[in-house]
Amino acid sequence: MSSSDQHIAHRRLPYVGALDGIRAFSVVAVMLFHAGNSHVPGGFLGVDIFFVLSGFLITSLLVREEMMSSTVAILAFWGRRVRRLAPALLMVLVVTAIFVAYVATPGLFPTFRGDSWSSLGYVMNWRLILAKTSYWRNGLPSSALTHLWSLAIEEQFYVVWPMLVWGLYRLGRGFRTLAMASLMGAVASAVWMAVLFQHHVSINRLYYGTDTHVSGLLLGAALACVLARPRTLSRIRQHSLSLASGVAVVSLALCVFLVKGTSPWLYRGGFSVIALAVIVVLADIHFNPRRPVARLLSIAPLRFIGRISYGLYLWHYPIFLWLNGERSGLHSISLLVARFVVTFVVASASYYFVEQPIRTGVSTRRMASPATWVASLGAVLVLTTSLSAVGAVPAAPKPPSGIALHHPLKVLIVGDSIGFSLDWLGAPWAAQDDVVMTSAAIPGCGLMPFLWSVHHGNKLRAVRQCRRPPTSSVGYLTFWKQQLAIDHPNVVVIMAGRWEVHTLFRRGHLESIDRRAFRRELFARMLTASSVASSSGARVVWSTLPCSRSGENLNGNSWVEDSDRRLHLYNALVYRAARHLHEAVFNLNALLCSGASYQRIIDGVVVRAADGVHFSPTGAPWVVARLDHFLLRITKWNQPN
Repeated sequence: MSSSDQHIAHRRLPYVGALDGIRAFSVVAVMLFHAGNSHVPGGFLGVDIFFVLSGFLITSLLVREEMMSSTVAILAFWGRRVRRLAPALLMVLVVTAIFVAYVATPGLFPTFRGDSWSSLGYVMNWRLILAKTSYWRNGLPSSALTHLWSLAIEEQFYVVWPMLVWGLYRLGRGFRTLAMASLMGAVASAVWMAVLFQHHVSINRLYYGTDTHVSGLLLGAALACVLARPRTLSRIRQHSLSLASGVAVVSLALCVFLVKGTSPWLYRGGFSVIALAVIVVLADIHFNPRRPVARLLSIAPLRFIGRISYGLYLWHYPIFLWLNGERSGLHSISLLVARFVVTFVVASASYYFVEQPIRTGVSTRRMASPATWVASLGAVLVLTTSLSAVGAVPAAPKPPSGIALHHPLKVLIVGDSIGFSLDWLGAPWAAQDDVVMTSAAIPGCGLMPFLWSVHHGNKLRAVRQCRRPPTSSVGYLTFWKQQLAIDHPNVVVIMAGRWEVHTLFRRGHLESIDRRAFRRELFARMLTASSVASSSGARVVWSTLPCSRSGENLNGNSWVEDSDRRLHLYNALVYRAARHLHEAVFNLNALLCSGASYQRIIDGVVVRAADGVHFSPTGAPWVVARLDHFLLRITKWNQPN
């Protein structure tokens, strides 16, 4: 071993198996949370446990280096961090780019290009804040790299903290000053989070923010400074510390099983309380390595999971997005087991064939050269940028030009966002010479007024026109009347139903189309809607609601608003209302859902958008052409010569 190798080995911290046990507990909790396990709502706290452990270990390394060599080699420290973190991250970005480009629904992750750049620059948390991304909403994630927000905060800490440590030592300040700086920073961060929370700042801003969520890292750093002078804790009895550590472990486990991310107490100092519990456990492991807590956390399976925890954290999120219920045919526990098995296999391969060889192999120096890393980063940027373009949503087709219209059939589309998505080209426009179509559809507004709906398990407030109490006048009908007076259509197509298959909050409680009373009221509102639509003499045509696949919850099950039962209940009411009023029905469901199964591509055309509900830019004119043909046939509309 060379002198430099001896210096590096001398500087390393002794291996403590129980610390790998803490890593294992943390990463498994996070994986269960991202898998949608309802029994582990507080699994996200695994990230906060990671923060405390990272702050403790990194500061211990820096303090040990200063004690051994009277200096802190910042550039060497950053080089070690790059070798440890970057190789696996680059692999994840490349593989995720291939998934987004060739496997995921095109357009499902439209921000991936910027997300990959932000992940490489370790600023993903601030990108999510600027995009106002919610970490607590169910349903389709807005990014395939959301989980890298925590890695960004840690890396930002790794950049700034060594410089602060180096500066304090250069000023002649020792462990006590560093410990006080850590504590003051942790308190300031926790207080800042609480103040912003009291001023109603978004909890997503508080959760993702480096300034508001760095308290755990700093508390871990403070513990490292204190343990550097263990005499300061000499009065603490080993038995008392072990008892407190046992209570802390039980408390952390209970929090993982009980706490929700939207709990107000977390943002009023709760995250710091969690960090303090972790500190008690770390102190017990340090002073009492043979006591029960340390021995429990040192068992072989936990040590193995802890060793590959970095790879588990990096790979689990994109693997979970790929291995969903639709692709695997699995759900709940079987899907969870499959996801965990695949993630463990991939993370183990990453650890033994990528991370460890680069970190400790004979080729480490050659692979750590600036030219190598610049070339690697450049290759990843080019690849992720080019691949993300493959999965982009195609541009909307240009409107037809040079059309000479002579007394065309005037069609007005009313209803919700499904009808609105037919209007990619902007109203009015013609699919063919005989028809001019305009739209008065209102996104977010169905036939039944409601205050808010349950969308993908989350509350979604209704738009103003549909937020009226059920007993008062309905705003969207007034809007229909205004458009009828402006457009004077020959035919009005009512294309609604998407919100009627959601669970709606009305009259102080939740209602759904599964209830007979709800269906009776909906039928009455259909008759009223038809009366308004025909008030100017236009013929009314109803459209059935097409089947939808808006995704699945994290455990692989479809959302209730996509259920075939609710779809059939709504469409049965459409046919009943049409028969009662002697009106025609355009069977959009049969057109788009052959054999009652969802189809995104029909006749080589991508007809549905990435959300699985609306029409795509290429699908809208495809549907309009068939709707026009149907309307011309039933109205026997003939264009004059």
